[in-house]
Amino acid sequence: MRVVAPDMRGHGLSDDPEELACTMDSLVDDLELVLDRLDVQRPFYLIAHSFGGAIATEYTLRHPESVSGLVLVGVPTRFILLKIVQRLMVIPDPVFSWIARQIKVALFAPQRTLKRMLHSVLISWRGDERVQLLRVPTLVVLGQRDNVFQRERYEDERIRSSSRSHLTWYNLSVPMLSTVPSAASWSLRDWMGKAAPALPR
Repeated sequence: MRVVAPDMRGHGLSDDPEELACTMDSLVDDLELVLDRLDVQRPFYLIAHSFGGAIATEYTLRHPESVSGLVLVGVPTRFILLKIVQRLMVIPDPVFSWIARQIKVALFAPQRTLKRMLHSVLISWRGDERVQLLRVPTLVVLGQRDNVFQRERYEDERIRSSSRSHLTWYNLSVPMLSTVPSAASWSLRDWMGKAAPALPR
């Protein structure tokens, strides 16, 4: 099995050039470019976290034939910040990043990138509507430590009550993704095997 783990624009070691447009289409284009340059064989499983989940959802809606299954980890249906995080966003870096670490708010990009993506793209993204348009097997993974956006946006009952058979929900009662990564990995692999038995073993 081949695993590719790219950093989203402005996250990790990826640059965030100011001259590039920041729109949902351009972020999906970024993902397409990475997949093409790395010659990723289709179809594949797409696993995404937080902001990346919105982009992965839009990629899957654009190219359903390319995605065997989609996994959304800690992705709210609306990216509405908690009030404490809203107040933090007006504090300049590096103070912003230091305070965020002290109160254990998980950040994976500098403040400039976060604000740009949030205000240009993600605030207007309607995951409560877009996720329901998916027609590929989709696993939604929630956790108790999703503490940046409003909690009710992670557990949107409108999606749960109207979910079709291709949507599976998995609540992580402990932070397994960081403390017991092998258990989380096997859980994902088990789901992928059920979603498509042809997955290489």
